Amino acid sequence: MKNSFIHTNRYLLLALVIVFTVGGFVQFYFDKDGIFQRMLTNREFMPNTSAETGSGTPKIGGDYILVDQTGKPFGSENLKGKYALINFGYASCPDICIENLTTMSEAYDDLPQGLKDKLQLVFITIDPERDTPEKLAAYLPAFHQGIIGLTGTSEQIADVAGKFLVYRAKRSTDEKAGSYLMDHSAFFYLMGPDGKYVMHYRHKTDPLDMSRQIAGAVAEHS
Repeated sequence: MKNSFIHTNRYLLLALVIVFTVGGFVQFYFDKDGIFQRMLTNREFMPNTSAETGSGTPKIGGDYILVDQTGKPFGSENLKGKYALINFGYASCPDICIENLTTMSEAYDDLPQGLKDKLQLVFITIDPERDTPEKLAAYLPAFHQGIIGLTGTSEQIADVAGKFLVYRAKRSTDEKAGSYLMDHSAFFYLMGPDGKYVMHYRHKTDPLDMSRQIAGAVAEHS
């Protein structure tokens, strides 16, 4: 009976398999928050963990050297000894990056001075073709004077984006005019004074919630 049902409905079953497969791919490809990244950074499913510590902590971050908005080399070593709140985006972003930079700034300003002294805000571009040090220097102060903006070569940005599991892809609109948008994931990463991952926050996290969680994380790791 069971075999008869499968034989009779085999085309329907095949169609359902195809629909779910294609649907899953479409969700994966077009999810602006980066579904693959969410899987890797979700505390309930973290296949990309550190074998060295055995802690189950996502293996996010690593060593990198880029260039800051003054044109000087700046990398992960420069952040050692401080907590760092890191966000990836680009200066030509019409919406998400503006919201994220505003969130970072408001969360930072909500912290007591003692915690502000322990935290550095960092914005790393995913669009090194257009985001020169000069452009970042003109762009970031509109959100906060304390944000360090980092750029580099295409290879350097690809390397650091990979280390933070950042999804990014160019969506061309007018290639000749150099006008295009970037699809990208929109997480914030709190990294510890040792350069290791502490926690992350999603796009649209309330700034006050973020500042309270940062204060709690700093207290817990102190």
